[in-house]
Amino acid sequence: MSRLTPTVRCAMSAELHTLERIINAAYSVEEFFLLGGRIDLSELTELARTGAELLVLADDAASALLGCVCVNVAAETGRVSLLSVDQAHQGRGYSRILLDAAQSLLASSACKRVQVEVVNLRRELIPYYQRFGFTAVGVQPFPKPWKLKRAAHLIVMQKALIPTPV
Repeated sequence: MSRLTPTVRCAMSAELHTLERIINAAYSVEEFFLLGGRIDLSELTELARTGAELLVLADDAASALLGCVCVNVAAETGRVSLLSVDQAHQGRGYSRILLDAAQSLLASSACKRVQVEVVNLRRELIPYYQRFGFTAVGVQPFPKPWKLKRAAHLIVMQKALIPTPV
């Protein structure tokens, strides 16, 4: 097996179909409470169109997308979502690479905090993000209640960002 040399870069529009597959496969564990996939192509296209940065972890030499994260820059608190790693490449620290890249992008955009929302039914995600320094700061309603098979809400987690020197 060849050694992968992944880099983080912005997604290209031609890659959105592949990202849809990677995200929905990574979030297939949510089938116990969610109807349908986590995201569809039109939602990904809309995210990109409205200014979200879709970062991918890619091994361009092998023409392979390994994972992605969506980054929304805001004045004070940026947001990360859709952190996903291709199932064949999970367990190799790629989530950390993507999360670090997202936080670097937010810090360089003068954001003071980064926020992530996790579904309360995914109990394993709270300690997962706590390992990265996030703490729970509140709750929000689930944004697509029509997709729920059972009651759920979002837990908002946040952490301070280290400012990037100018």
